Parts: sequence; structure tokens; C-alpha cells
Amino acid sequence: MSADNKKIFDIEKTIASMTIREKARLTAGASFFGSAGIERLNIPRLQLLDGGTGINFEQLFGDMLEDREMESTNEMVGEGSLVRVIEYFFETERLSEEDLPLYNDINKRLCKLVANNIKSCRNKGGNTEQVFYENEKLLYSPGCYPPGIVLGATWNPEVVLRAGQALGLDAIAYGVHVLLGSPNVNIHRDPLNGRLFEGYSEDPFLVSALAPRLVEGVQEYGVVANVKHFAANNQETFRTGINEHISKRALEEIYFPGFFACVDAGVRSVMSAYNKINGIPCTENHDLLTDKLKCEWGFDGMVISDWGAVQNLPEAIKAGNDLAMPGPMDYLPIVSAVDENSLDESALDRAVERILKTINWIADNRKEINVSVDELMSFTNEAAYAAAAEGIVLLENNGVLPLKEDVNVSIMGSPSYDNCGALRPVSKIIECGNGSAGINTDRVGDLAGSISCYTPDENISVGEVRENTEIMLYAVKIPGMEGNDKKILRMPDNDRLAINALCGKKKGFGVEKKLVLILNTSGPVELTGINEKKIDGILAIFLPGMEGCHALADILFGKISPSGKLPLTFPARYEDTPTYINFPGDGYNVNYGEGIYVGYRYYDKKKIAPKYHFGYGLTYTTFLCRLDKVYVKDNNIHAEVSIKNTGKFKASQVVQIYVGDVFSTVPRPVKELKAFQKVLLDTGEERSISFNIGIKELAYFDMDFDRWIVEEGFYDVYAAVSSAECDIFGRERVYIDVKSPYSYGINSTIKTLYEHKELKQALYELWKRYGFEEGILGSNYQYTASNRLKDIIPSDDDKLIKEFEEKFMEKIEHIKKF
Repeated sequence: MSADNKKIFDIEKTIASMTIREKARLTAGASFFGSAGIERLNIPRLQLLDGGTGINFEQLFGDMLEDREMESTNEMVGEGSLVRVIEYFFETERLSEEDLPLYNDINKRLCKLVANNIKSCRNKGGNTEQVFYENEKLLYSPGCYPPGIVLGATWNPEVVLRAGQALGLDAIAYGVHVLLGSPNVNIHRDPLNGRLFEGYSEDPFLVSALAPRLVEGVQEYGVVANVKHFAANNQETFRTGINEHISKRALEEIYFPGFFACVDAGVRSVMSAYNKINGIPCTENHDLLTDKLKCEWGFDGMVISDWGAVQNLPEAIKAGNDLAMPGPMDYLPIVSAVDENSLDESALDRAVERILKTINWIADNRKEINVSVDELMSFTNEAAYAAAAEGIVLLENNGVLPLKEDVNVSIMGSPSYDNCGALRPVSKIIECGNGSAGINTDRVGDLAGSISCYTPDENISVGEVRENTEIMLYAVKIPGMEGNDKKILRMPDNDRLAINALCGKKKGFGVEKKLVLILNTSGPVELTGINEKKIDGILAIFLPGMEGCHALADILFGKISPSGKLPLTFPARYEDTPTYINFPGDGYNVNYGEGIYVGYRYYDKKKIAPKYHFGYGLTYTTFLCRLDKVYVKDNNIHAEVSIKNTGKFKASQVVQIYVGDVFSTVPRPVKELKAFQKVLLDTGEERSISFNIGIKELAYFDMDFDRWIVEEGFYDVYAAVSSAECDIFGRERVYIDVKSPYSYGINSTIKTLYEHKELKQALYELWKRYGFEEGILGSNYQYTASNRLKDIIPSDDDKLIKEFEEKFMEKIEHIKKF
């Protein structure tokens, strides 16, 4: 279904003309990453593919092997051969003779695919036609883009948008209609989660501010974005069937907002998750997929199951799961269920309607890519570079960074291996995770090569420390992996031993040396067991994509200042984490016992000092920040901040605004992120920035009333550069005058009124004036403090009770004024 082959269906007529079998066939996958086409009705097949970090060749090649048009269809293809062809597709000299027939078949198919999808191209001259392959060699290989954790660390929506645009362009090039996991908005609940790196943050507000921009970028070119995994898919241990016991409040406040934000941004598909929530599989959860997603939020796109998540096709259709994957899948249970009246045909029609709507949307929005190889390569490289450059976080710096040019550098690091078990060069970093987020491409960097732009090759040693070495760079490499959670958060023993050995070489072995750690990891790592005092600098680069080495070298040598901020808390030790006793659970059950207290919300509440706070990150310059004004007007909190670059480097700072309810009726976090802005300032430059926070953003979900509530009262507004107390540079208290079920009045509990000194006094004065027995108040506070005032007024006279209420409200208003 290309841009010049549009077909818009009359959905109502098409559904009316379909047989039950055809409808059922459309809702069940046909190939591992392809939906079924209905040839009789010219309904095309959809190519689904991961993902949010680039085009996954393992999935694409797998679907190609199912295609009967491939010349090698009748040949036996060993799994080992396919793995080698995927891993070494761009290094054919490493393939064996037995691998070459498979490689040739796939390569020919791939070249044809890209040529068909990018037909009209210009070279740099602007006129000459140019193909995307030459001598049966692909000229445009897929990009490898930073995952969610790096995009989250940018704190920059525009950078995320550009990454989405690059992903959309690559999807067009490789014939992908639905780009899976674009984005993954599952919350960073526990740092041991094997897929933590795919998600954006521990904070739902940050996720909601960034992830929708990826959706916009991907869908700009008529590629269907896909937000996953709905919902609360936060671990890999027993992931296919784990039963998560989660409060409704935690779902609403922590785990749902990122999905809602993407729906609000117009995402065209949602992936239902493997797990159960409170006993019900997500793929069979009508409350989740229909009542919440489609009815309450107004989502009108297509729900696609995670691969193998549907165990009961008819029940999934009933719940609102429109397309079950993967294929080839037996769709006859759906036919039987309709025939036996256990599945209403109208439910099946609704699923078919959403699939056809998706096909129509693609046909109506698909754009033809009219660029040269060079132009496409340049745009996608720049998008990947911007994300890596703004997502790398400087954690420690005693003045060693930035480095001087022509310095003598030694590069060391953890051993890392490719998917065939071969040892990778020391100067290679881990660009991406494994599984769905794994990308195979030749567009990857080499740290030694990137550093050589700043210092001669003879000044660079790899894998050894020389006597003349001045800077020792050590990369701790810890991959992330779909299907498996990490066992420990501690740095591996071999890394700790190696780092401590390097600490011993700082003095007494040739020239004095400095040591910089590079955390090339899929998430936080404990730094216990190493001699931190002898480490001069630490950079968290996470898994930075294909431009990671380039961006890292530019930061190391000061071409750009680091500007990333942590999108999650780095604990000092795993035992301090909110989920320590509840992860990964008890067999197939896990209790989300921390409730809403995820990440910094927990550390603030428990007053536990983490290693590095949420929102933290250093730069090469200094800033003077000031909170100038905070006031409430037109149902908004307005905050004005001044910021000045007082240092010697052009750099960015992220101003973060947190809000905390001072006297909340229900337990709430100390503060929550409600606004932020990343500001790039030249040396000496000063700027004023303003924030508007809607009062509705202060709401919490009340399980007793089963709705969102904003309470009246005092709120503290914090202006900061991280969630740490020491990074708060301004604090003001404002009063929010709204009405809620918890507003002071005769609906308040005796406990609430009794424990507020002025209210208690006012109540007793009024109680005495009406001649009520004073002992009633004291007795209720002692034995039934949760009783409401209106329930204990000793009168049946409605007029008197109304008068009492009015007088009490007058006293309350008087107290509020003073």
C-alpha cells in the first residue's frame, strides 16, 4: 500500500459484504509481523514491525522468509544461519559459504522493497535520478535511534519530535505501515526491569510531555504510531501472565497518563499488554480496552495485541482487542463463537471497522519520500545525534571535563558481545537493547574514531594504559534485554576490579592520570565497591543509538556542553528502591505495594537520599536562577523565572516546576513535577520564562469518590533544577480556592475539623450558640472520628441545619481570610 496506490474503503458497505470467515480472518495475524489481506475485497495486508528505535531486521527478514515469492522458500534455512545473516548483513565477509544463499535472497528482496518505497529521488545536484541500491548493495541502511530512556533524559519535546520524524521516514523506506512501540510509555517502576531502557521516565508528567511528540513525528508521514504496552507492563519476569495487583489510584495517577497523552495526540494504534491487572488479562479486559480507552478517552484507532498475548480470541474481541498477533493464527474459534452465539457479530464488526479505518488512514496520509540517499542519511543522522547529545547526562565532574585537544587518551571497558557471541572491540559501545528494540545496521560509531577528531590517532590507545596516558576512559557496558529482568543493580565484579585497578594507576605510572567513567548501561547502576573519590568524572550515556560515540566525543572535548537530566532516580543501593520487597513478585503475582510512590515521590516521602536525584544533570557552565513571581489567576498557577548563564560555555538548563499540596486530606507526594522548560543560553545571556499550570493539574484520583479531585487550600510551588532539596532555588505558597467534597463545611469529618485549631474553636462556639450538647463533639472525635459533621447535628429541623451550615461557612470564610 504505497502513496500512489491509495484505496479508501466505504467501511459500512465493505463490512456488509464480508463473510464471517473474512471478518475473523482480518482480526487474526497472517504472518509473524503481517495482518491478513482479503484479496476478494482488495483489502491490503499491513506490515507491522518494531520499532521505537529503528527498523528491526530480525522481524523483517522473518516475514520475508514466509513470503512465497522468495527464491529460497523451498530450501531448509537453519536458525543459526538466519542469526548470522541478520548480525553480519553489513559485514558479508564474516558470513560463511552456507550463509550466502540466504543472504543473497534477503538482500535482493530488501533492495527491491526500498526501491519500491522510495521511487523518485534526487542527488545533491537536484536533478539526476538516484536509486537506493547499487550493484545489488543497499545504499541506505536503517537508523539506530536512542530509546525512550535517552529521549526522556533530553527533557526536550522538539528533539523527540525529530526522532519520530526520522523513524517515520525509515518506516516508509522499509515498507512498514504500523511502527510498533513508537513509543513505549511504561513507567520506570523498578530499575531491574529488563526493558526499562525502552520507557521514558519514572514520572508520568515527563512521559506525557515527551512521548506524544514521537507519535506526531512518526505519523507525519502516514505511518501508524503504536503506543505500548497497555497497561502497566513493568517487568519481564513471568511477563506472559503475571497478575499485577494495582490500586485504581496508582493506575490513574501513574500508569495511565502516558497512554492518555498519546491518545490525545492522535495515536492510531495501541498495543494491549501480556500481563493481567487485578486478575484480568489486558487483552480480555473490557474495562481497560473499551470503557477506559475507547469510551472515556475517545480512542478511535486500532488495538493490537502484544505477540502471543491473546489466549482466547473471542474474549479478546469482546473486550475490544481488534487485531490479535502474531500469525499465522487460527481464526476459526471466532467463526465458531459467532455461530454459537457466544460472540455477538456486532463486536466482530467493531474490530473489523477499526482495522479498516486504520487502512483508510494510511492510504489517506501516506507520503511519498522524494529525497536523495544523502539527504535522508543526513536528516536521520542529525535526529539521532540531537537525541544522544541532549540525552547524555553528566553526573560527576571535578574539572577534568571538558578535555583539552591533543590529550593522550586510553579507552577501556567491559567486554561486550554481538548476537552470535563474538567479542566486540573495546572501543565499540552498546548502541541499543536486545529483542524488539534491537537494531542491526552499519551506521554505528567507534569511540576511538570519534575521539580522533580531537586528538591524533597516535595519542589514542585502546584496551591498555600507557605511561603517557593522561585520560583514562572506562565504559561500563550493561545491556538491556527483552524477556529477562536483571538480577542485580550492582556493577559487575569485573568492572569494579578493573576500575579500582585504574584508580591505582592514576599516580606512580608515568604521567598523572585522570579517570572518567562512561555508564553505557540500560538504566541505573550501583556505584558501591569502587573508589569513587578517585574518579574524576562520570557520564551516563545509557544506550545512545548510532550517533552515540559522535555525541559523546563532542561532549568530552567541549564542542557542546552536556545538557541531559535524569528521567529517573539513581538509588544509592537497590535496597532503597520503592519496589525492593515487591519486585518481581511472588510467582505469577506481584503487588504494587508502593502505590503512587514511584521514583522520587517515594524518596521524598521517606526522606531517603538517592545517589542521583530525578531531574539531575550537570553542565560545563553555571546558571543563576531566580523565582520572580507566583500567583493564581483564571484557574491557573502562573510562575515567572529568571535564568542567566554566568559561566563560560553556551549550555542548556532545565527549569523544573514542582507543586505540593500542603494540607491534603488524602496522602500525597511531597511534590510532583507539573511543568518544565529547557533553555539554551549563550555566555552572559539572561532570559525570563513563564509557566502556566492549570488548577486541574493539581488533581489526584480519589478512590472513595471514584473521580479526580482538586482540594482547596495551600499549595507550595517549587522552582528547581532537579527534585533534590538543594537544587530548589525558589518556593512560594499559593491558595487555591475551589470547592471539593473535602472542602471545609458540614460534610467534613469530625477528625478534620477537630484537628484544625481555628476550625475546632469556631465549631465549639457555634455549637454552644445553638445550645447543642458539647460532649457530642468530643465523644465522636474519640470513638467515631470519621463521622461527618452533618450526621451528628442533634436536630431533625432541616431549616435549622441549613442555618447552622450557613453560619459555619461564614466562620470558615473568616478563618481563610486571616
